Amino acid sequence: MGLAPGSRAAAVAIVLFDAGDTARYCLIKRAKRGRNAGQWALPGGKVEPGESSLDAALREAHEEVALDTSRSTVLGRLDDFVTSSGFVISPYVVAAPRGWRPIAADEEVQGAFEFAIADLLRPDVVRWARVDDGPALLQMHVAAGVRIHAPTGAVLWQFRQTALHGDEVSIAELRQPLFTHR
Repeated sequence: MGLAPGSRAAAVAIVLFDAGDTARYCLIKRAKRGRNAGQWALPGGKVEPGESSLDAALREAHEEVALDTSRSTVLGRLDDFVTSSGFVISPYVVAAPRGWRPIAADEEVQGAFEFAIADLLRPDVVRWARVDDGPALLQMHVAAGVRIHAPTGAVLWQFRQTALHGDEVSIAELRQPLFTHR
C-alpha cells in the first residue's frame, strides 16, 4: 500500500523482553529538544528512502535502545496509525534476545524505561477523557505518573486489546491531543 500524497512513513517497535520472571516492554522519553521533545514514545522514527517500514523499526530500535536486531524475532505487525502531523506509523512487535535490557543509546533519547506487560492488563490502564464535544481522547496510564496518548497510546492500546485480550480493535479513528499535532 502506498502513502497518500504529502504523508511521510515512520515505524516503531514494541520491544518485548524478559527481566527475571517478568515479561516487559520498553518506552523511551524523547530528548528535551527537537521533534516531540520530552514525550513518551516507542522506539522508532522515519523510514529512510529505499528502506522498508520493518527495517526502519528495527534500525531505530537498535539506534535508540541498543536492541541487537540480528538476534531479535519479529512477532507481528499492528495497524498503521495516521497522525495529524502527516506521518503514517507502522508498528511492529519484536521479541528481544535473552538477557537484553533497554538503554538510551541515542542523543534523541533522554531515557529508556521498562514496563511490565502484565500491567497493561489492569482495568484502570485505559481511560477515555472528554476534552470537548468531539470523540473521547484515549489515555493509557501505563504506570504511576505515566500517561500516554495517541499515537503511542493508540499502538499500545491495540497491542493490549489484540495481543493480550484477543479482541480485534481498530485505531484508525482514535484522536490525538493537540500537543502531538506538530
